[in-house]
Amino acid sequence: MHPTPKLFYQEFHHYVAKDGTYDGIIKFINQTMIFNDQGNIEKSSNTNMKVQAIINELRATLDLDVEIAGEFEDLYIFMNERLVEANLTKDNAILDEVLELATEFRDTWK
Repeated sequence: MHPTPKLFYQEFHHYVAKDGTYDGIIKFINQTMIFNDQGNIEKSSNTNMKVQAIINELRATLDLDVEIAGEFEDLYIFMNERLVEANLTKDNAILDEVLELATEFRDTWK
């Protein structure tokens, strides 16, 4: 018996939370914020782009034929758009928004 699409995505995000993917996002956002505070633009940009890459990989795994996947895609797009803006402006308040979402995802799916 195949799991329902909703169950599949619940299991997938539970796995992602357990394997540390969201922890990686959180770690790199925190590092980016520290580098912003230090004025280290190069390291800030590099760690921000690591977060973007992780989120893009999560997006690439979505099966958009499943309704709930579209909701995840919208959130991942939003997170990446905010990360790009934060990278351009070095604004930690924007990073806090993404950090909050990543933390909620991680804590929800554990």
